[in-house]
Amino acid sequence: MPKHPAAPSQHADRIIQAVLKTLDNPHSKRAYERHMRAFLDEIGEHVISKAVVQEYAKRLQRRKLSASLINQKLSAIRALAQHAAKAGALEQHIANGVKAVPGLRAKSERTAKPLTKQQVSRLFAAVERTMPERSDHRRVKQFRDLAVLALHIGCGLWRSEIASLTYEQIRLWSGVMHLPDELKPLLLNLGSRREVMPDWVQVRLEDYRHAIKRGTGGPLPTKGIVFHPITKGGEVQRGEMTEQAISNIVAEYADAAGLESVTPTDLRQTFVKSAPKLGTPLR
Repeated sequence: MPKHPAAPSQHADRIIQAVLKTLDNPHSKRAYERHMRAFLDEIGEHVISKAVVQEYAKRLQRRKLSASLINQKLSAIRALAQHAAKAGALEQHIANGVKAVPGLRAKSERTAKPLTKQQVSRLFAAVERTMPERSDHRRVKQFRDLAVLALHIGCGLWRSEIASLTYEQIRLWSGVMHLPDELKPLLLNLGSRREVMPDWVQVRLEDYRHAIKRGTGGPLPTKGIVFHPITKGGEVQRGEMTEQAISNIVAEYADAAGLESVTPTDLRQTFVKSAPKLGTPLR
């Protein structure tokens, strides 16, 4: 592959920031920036082109990365090429060629499988078995993990929605906890105009809030991010959890419960399967 003087690389930071401004989700922003910088680092002095991106995609496949991850990387690279063209660092016909590089079909990827009622019980029991005997700050992690699992199974939220959920989004009205309009389709419709979280999910969230209060010695949290990273010693840290951390929670307790290869998608599928029986409208 012939080398050429660096084309968009001299404007890389400015172009990357232009791409990130088009994204709203903070997790997507971090992922796209990581993918774009990794791509530019790997191609070095080679000019971005359709052939370069195709070869890069082949190398990603040889690394045994999942189709979904490779497709996300390619999406970031396509966006990078288009914004490089807008900035005059890349010719538009080359950017269009990069845009035409196809993604991978995920035929071989595992199909989500909903959990049975007994398996859900085993999953929650696995969390409760890890609870320290004393009611101290070290129990905060378990209460957080129970709430995370509850939102997956009881409300069908995505990992990104759980990670970015704030107390401002969870509104209190007549003593009933509500989520904002954009999340309402994911919640239970109880036969009236109100769409509320299941009671047992609310209980898990309240247990978590009180665990934080006991662990920190402060007031009940009411503002900001709901779920934070927690150290092994039970110290609640600032910032929000990553999507990978949420996947790790599911994998940790599924393994402890003797359940094989359970993912967050399986938990959401569990919600989808059980929701119609509870009168939940699904789109």
